[in-house]
Amino acid sequence: MEFQVVVNRRQMVRRFIDRKIPDVLVEQILANMFKGPSAGFSQGTEVLVIQGGQREKVYSLWGSKEDRRRSYPLSEGIEKAPLLLAVFVSKKKYEERYRMSDKQRYSQDDTWPAPFWFIDGGMAVLLALLSAIDQGLGALFTGIKDPTELRRRFSVPEEFIPLGVISIGYADHTYRSKPRVPRRPLSEVIHRGRWGE
Repeated sequence: MEFQVVVNRRQMVRRFIDRKIPDVLVEQILANMFKGPSAGFSQGTEVLVIQGGQREKVYSLWGSKEDRRRSYPLSEGIEKAPLLLAVFVSKKKYEERYRMSDKQRYSQDDTWPAPFWFIDGGMAVLLALLSAIDQGLGALFTGIKDPTELRRRFSVPEEFIPLGVISIGYADHTYRSKPRVPRRPLSEVIHRGRWGE
């Protein structure tokens, strides 16, 4: 699929069909996630692949099935996604990398102009979303209800901060969500030369 087609088709999918994803597609998505930039090549993003019955360990963070259906009717369609990717980042890996001799001139104190671990993790998430589209799949990125409990349930070391979960599967094209607010026009969000221009 051409890149512009992939970008134009990118949207959050909130209803999937119950269909297994071939392993080769899963592995391609995972490989693509780690082709993005990494500040100082710190490589502080890691992914937990969750499939099969283990998915309920994630969904139950939002309550019982009945509670989830009652509070968010779309959850039933979302939970049909056969693949969940929980994305984690480690600030510690960036601190360790920037203490190395070739990077010390950039880290004379503990201040960072931006939390690069979150930026790099976000890039990995976007690569997964675009890769899913390219493979003819749909995807949804959601936050995590209880990060501490998620780490406990999957034995994730404390240093890893969960960014969220990507649900991936074949989209149910009989349903299309409508945004509650319109996308802001480019003239409002792009500034040329100075703010407001």
